[in-house]
Amino acid sequence: MPRSSTLLEERAYAVVEEHGPLNTREILEKVNNYTNYNGSASQKGYSMHQLAQKLRVSPFFICLGEDRMPMGMGDTAKTTGVLKYDVIPVKVIVHEKLSIVKDGGHLVTPVKKMPRFFKKEWVRQGGEL
Repeated sequence: MPRSSTLLEERAYAVVEEHGPLNTREILEKVNNYTNYNGSASQKGYSMHQLAQKLRVSPFFICLGEDRMPMGMGDTAKTTGVLKYDVIPVKVIVHEKLSIVKDGGHLVTPVKKMPRFFKKEWVRQGGEL
């Protein structure tokens, strides 16, 4: 998994964790307007397709349904469904993954390729990198 992919996942997780359940458009807007810890704007610009695919397959997000939003500008625009997501607490996911490993199973995605917030919790709960 390329670093930019986990970076998108990390930023999306942080945004949804901070603001609560959001739809894909709202997450994309906040991720693309992300400011770094030193206050400078991020140079990464993600597409709706990239974000939607990451949210769909990531174990850290759960789809809550869909919001109806206008497709274009103005009040007379047609509406379209945009999926709404919330985060699954990382503690729960790490606990499940650790139990799989302790029972002799293996993870589809290795721990080293997971986002940083997962790795920190993994080590905190007794896993090894």
